[in-house]
Amino acid sequence: MNQLCYTLTMNTDFEDYKNWAHFLQHSKLDHIFSFVFLSFAPIKIILAQSIYLIQPFTHSSKLSNLAQILEEPKTAKLFHDYLLSKENYE
Repeated sequence: MNQLCYTLTMNTDFEDYKNWAHFLQHSKLDHIFSFVFLSFAPIKIILAQSIYLIQPFTHSSKLSNLAQILEEPKTAKLFHDYLLSKENYE
């Protein structure tokens, strides 16, 4: 598998990005996620903090990974680009 240039700068484990992207694409939610991501960009940090608040009740590391993706603007942009990249589709 070829690594895309922006995958090297991601802070969270790259497998987490691939798993979230795969889940969103398989669920046919990738374009909806993209629309919401771009439309509600200013509240991404609030959403990330909300995910952190509910994390003790869910015991889900996947939600924590999503919060990390959303919290950092550069990382969020890189994930968004990865999600919609043609090389990512199987």
